[in-house]
Amino acid sequence: MYQDGGNNTSNLYVFNGSAAATADVSVNFLDINGTNLVGVNIPGISPTETYPGETGVSTTPLLPKHTRNLTWTMPHASSDTDLAYTIQVTSNQPIVVGANLLGSGFMPNQCEELPK
Repeated sequence: MYQDGGNNTSNLYVFNGSAAATADVSVNFLDINGTNLVGVNIPGISPTETYPGETGVSTTPLLPKHTRNLTWTMPHASSDTDLAYTIQVTSNQPIVVGANLLGSGFMPNQCEELPK
């Protein structure tokens, strides 16, 4: 994610692939230095909107075969302050993560499972 999103709504989808176990999922929008931006105002958005996700080591339960959908408006800014560069998703169960990142210009969308 970067600046100049043009005030478009984007989505992050987290799917719990477990057949029977609830997943404990954490989503963290991180700035260029790895700081979690949850609750921080998204630059250039009116009315004011904050980054979604979890604080610290908090998690959100996600039932088996269910999908969590997080939405936010892409930032529109002229500096790197409070911009999310990475979305980190962790879980104690097998998950798949997809994203629909909308903005002006080229927006690469790549999601892959991290090796364990």
